[in-house]
Amino acid sequence: KVYESVLALSAEVQAARALTVGAVLLALVALFVTLTGAQCTTCVAPGPVKARVALTGGALFALCGLLALVPLCWFANIVVREFYDPAVPVSQKY
Repeated sequence: KVYESVLALSAEVQAARALTVGAVLLALVALFVTLTGAQCTTCVAPGPVKARVALTGGALFALCGLLALVPLCWFANIVVREFYDPAVPVSQKY
């Protein structure tokens, strides 16, 4: 569907867009943090601090994955709920 404005979208779609954009931005931050803590860079002196920076980057990537997974599961739940809803006509079920 073509919408005149982003505000015309349903609340679920707006929230999913926001979470997806947040996940992409967090992935960018995680990439830079991970590159800073990588063994091939000299941004941080080798030692336990460098290992913590690399671990923080990995944790940010894990959080990014969760942020990307939330909208997916949310929409799957909506599709299943609408499919089994007897009030929804058969022609409108996906």
